[in-house]
Parts: sequence; structure tokens; C-alpha cells
Amino acid sequence: MTNEIIIIGANSFAARTILPHLLEQYDKVHLVCRNKHDFDIHSKIQVHVTDNLASASIKNALHNCKFGIYLASATTPASSATTPLVELESNLEPLLTFLESLQNKDDFTLIYTSSGGTVYGNATTGPATETQHFSPRSYHAAAKIAGESFVHAFSRQTGNLAIILRPSNFYGVGQPFRENFGVIRAIFECVLKNKPVTIWGDGESQRDFIYIEDFVSACTFLLQKNHTEKVQTFNVASGESVSINHLCNLIEKVTGRKLEKIYNPMRQVDVRTVKLDSSKLQELGWAPETSIEHGLKLMWDWIKK
Repeated sequence: MTNEIIIIGANSFAARTILPHLLEQYDKVHLVCRNKHDFDIHSKIQVHVTDNLASASIKNALHNCKFGIYLASATTPASSATTPLVELESNLEPLLTFLESLQNKDDFTLIYTSSGGTVYGNATTGPATETQHFSPRSYHAAAKIAGESFVHAFSRQTGNLAIILRPSNFYGVGQPFRENFGVIRAIFECVLKNKPVTIWGDGESQRDFIYIEDFVSACTFLLQKNHTEKVQTFNVASGESVSINHLCNLIEKVTGRKLEKIYNPMRQVDVRTVKLDSSKLQELGWAPETSIEHGLKLMWDWIKK
């Protein structure tokens, strides 16, 4: 049997960043996305454009796959703030359809990407560990928690390995600008177009920003490890939380341009403080390598080009 892997949500920022690494490690990489794609032609790549994760093409692809990474996510806390049914239709239903397609798989490893930035709610006593109780403030967070529960049940029913990742906020080289996705990319877009930055709240909300290559290294690291437990959950974070105001100061320093800021009232779905403890993953041998200052410089250099 060939060594193949499938990525759900292949058009995502994280998927496009991890793809070159997977091409070095696997005989074939199956890319699954809902919409048209512009992936580079490569002999190891097979693209499946579909919104049906139980289609014949997906089931055929899974026949030789021993690994899968689920990166698909169609919402943010703000985008589904008043429409909880969107989470069911856009996020949970596709996940459950994919898990159903995996029901008869043996010796399969699934990485499911949850959300460390939302599922814990506000950090109050210190960095959140994987054992902290959930405290969702948004339907987006609630859907991520539900997804984790289904992944747990899938592993227990089938005996397959499931790795749940709770990353903090992604940013980095290659991140496209999308409305309401990615605060750092949005601020850089304001810099490029000389527009004011909209900040929800007083700007003192804390966020942990993880450089995309550090998240990718966590994924590839865990795929290569021998795991004794069938379900494992890991925070993936930089360990360095900064306020939005301080982030704006850092971006001003990197770009050499002054930002105009507009402060709006904080939204109910917004988490005040995101602080994650990723020591569980670091004890296995992974560590983040990119500081926020260096990551911002790399990203700005790329954007300018």
C-alpha cells in the first residue's frame, strides 16, 4: 500500500503552507476543497473539488490513505454570531460526513483542527491547559467543541488515532486577505491601503499569535510520532500574548507607517484574553521558533512584494 494523506480544506492558508512539507514525506497528497483551485501541477497531487465528503472520489482516495488532516472551517466567531445554524451546515455537517466515510478505515490517523483561541473563553488565572473547562462565547466555539466530541467518538468506535489541535491565531507569509479572517493580515491590509484600523473594544484584549510555519511543524511532528493513546489533544501556541494595541505598535515599527485606529464597542462573541499553555506538546519535543516581531517582519516583506 502506498503512503498517502488527505487534506480537507485544501484551499485554506494552513493547508497551502503545509503542502510542500507533505509532498516531501508522502507518495501522494489528496487535496479536497469546495471551490475552484489553482494548485501547482505536481505528480504527487490529486485534487478533489467537491462539497460532498462522502462522494465516490473521496472514498476512493481514502482507500490508500493512512493519514488525514482536517483543516476546513468556513466561519469565524463574528460571522456566525447570530446564525447558529450556519455552524451546523457549514462546519459540523461536513465533518460528520467525513467521519462517516472513515467508519470502515483501519490504522488511520486523523488530525482535527479545533480552536484554542475560542473554546476556553477568557483566560483568568493563567494560560489555559488542555484540561481547562470549555467556556464558549460564540457559536463558532461551540461548534468546534462539538466537533472535538464527534472526533473522540469516532476514535473510540473505530480504534483509529485522533489528534485534536487547538491552535491560537494563525498569521504569516502566504496568508491571503479575507474579510473578518485574521487580525494581523487585516491590519497589514489597512497599512497597504492607508485605511484606519477598526478595533473592537479598548484594544487591550490579549491574543496569542502563532506563526504559520510553527503550526505546520507541530502537525508534521505529530504525524511522525508514535502515539500510545488513541485520542490526544494539544494546544499549539507561541506562549506570548500581546494586546491589540501593542500589536499595532509592532506593525507600525515594522512598516514605518502610522496607523489610524477606530475603536468600536466590544462584541459579545469576542474573547478578552487568549493565553494558551502548550507545554504538553513541547514536552514531546516540539517548540515554536518564530517571535511575533520576526514573524511580522517576514510577513510584511512578503506583502510588499
